[in-house]
Order: sequence, then structure tokens, then C-alpha cells
Amino acid sequence: MMKMHDDVVVYGVAMLYRRSTPKTWNATMKERNPLASSLTGPGRAGKFGELSGESGGQYQGEILAGRPHGHGYYFMKKGPGQFQLQYEGEWVQGRKEGLGTLYYHNGESYSGQLVANIRHGFGRYFFNNGDVYAGEWVDDRRTGR
Repeated sequence: MMKMHDDVVVYGVAMLYRRSTPKTWNATMKERNPLASSLTGPGRAGKFGELSGESGGQYQGEILAGRPHGHGYYFMKKGPGQFQLQYEGEWVQGRKEGLGTLYYHNGESYSGQLVANIRHGFGRYFFNNGDVYAGEWVDDRRTGR
């Protein structure tokens, strides 16, 4: 690894640009060290808490090291003091990963597998008109009919 600038890292021939502002979660819990105060033991998920995102969203569920980890719910801010459920399911180190249900603002929903915040694996998409797509998803796209 060769470093050229603070925002660029060069690996051999490829240059990887760093994000200017990394995605962070701000814990609203009283505990300073969530790893030491976990319900299931040091270093494990299981401590229930609430987190606030930079965009105004709210997370409620299991937390590990100040990030969503385990089962939880994410609510998007809809208006002053109003929130709408956007996701219910499994989280791994702050990412939607495993089985979960996504709820869209137009009333449609997806229930199935997610990997790194995207639909990937088997899932069902429920359309407003009553149609249902049940099948495989790859990189957030349907692969069947």
C-alpha cells in the first residue's frame, strides 16, 4: 500500500478514493461502552437500544458497538414528530443483512434475504395491484419473471 494523499490510497495500479464523510450512527443510550454492557455477555449483540441516524431516521433493536446488530426496526422520518417503518429484520454491523422486510413509501413491500443493504437471494415483492413476484434476486434486481 502506498499513500499519495489523505483522500486517495493506491494499491498497485488501482486507486481507491475514500469517502469524505463515513456513515455513522449516534447512540442515544446512557452506556458509554456497549460491548461491556451487553445482555448476552461482553462482545455480543443483544443489548436493546435506540439509535438516531444523520438523516433523522430512528433505529430500535439490538445493538453492538454502537451500531445495529441483531434484530431491529428502522423508521424513516416522515414529518415533524412522525416516523414510518421502513425496515424490520436482521442487521449485521450496521447493515441490513439476513432475513427482513422492506416497506416502501408507495405501499409496496419486499420480504426476503438481504446482503449488504440490498435484495440478494430469495425474496417476495408485493405490488400495490395485488401481484407478487417470488423468486431470486441478484444485486437488487429480479432474475426471474
